[in-house]
Amino acid sequence: MSELYVFGKYQWDIDKAQEILKQVPRPTHKVPVKALTSTLGLVHIDPAHALTVDLTIPVILGWIYVNSNWHQILIDGNHRAYRARQLKKKTLPAYILTKEENYQILRGLSKKNSTLKKLIF
Repeated sequence: MSELYVFGKYQWDIDKAQEILKQVPRPTHKVPVKALTSTLGLVHIDPAHALTVDLTIPVILGWIYVNSNWHQILIDGNHRAYRARQLKKKTLPAYILTKEENYQILRGLSKKNSTLKKLIF
């Protein structure tokens, strides 16, 4: 069973994202922690687990299409973002998926008629 990140009607397959990152290596980006924590109030965070996370492991950013605009969204690393905020870290390392890769790992959407597919390709 794959690890999923669920946000509203969207589901990202994190295992597939990690496979893509292994197949297509890329540099990490330093992303402001403040930008990563905007959705933390909408996801479950286990504070005890957050104490055990490794902040050197890059988080993964995907994409979401809202109000006619693309926005990056934290799809893997919410506990790292939470912990980084607690420790007053300024940035975290992040891998950023392309919109095409993002589409490849989305689940639960009709792939044939998806508006996202039309916007990406």
